[in-house]
Amino acid sequence: MQEKFRTKCVDKQNSYYYIDITEKLKGLSPAEIKIVKAISAGCRSADEIAGATALPISEVSGNLTMLQIKGTVKKDAAGFSINMK
Repeated sequence: MQEKFRTKCVDKQNSYYYIDITEKLKGLSPAEIKIVKAISAGCRSADEIAGATALPISEVSGNLTMLQIKGTVKKDAAGFSINMK
């Protein structure tokens, strides 16, 4: 007897919760992409991000500000995170 499996579409682009990360990364500089990757990997503070990316802290701070203005990252009490809106 053969089992029937229900299939589900995981990436529903029309879903309210679907986020196309490639769309969010378009137009970012190489340094900004490094920072976003570091945040995605779990870095939360500017110091952790600077250590993970080998970028100077001044460059990290400036780029974090720009990423916040663009809406790519947000900062809360826990530190920086990817803005999923």
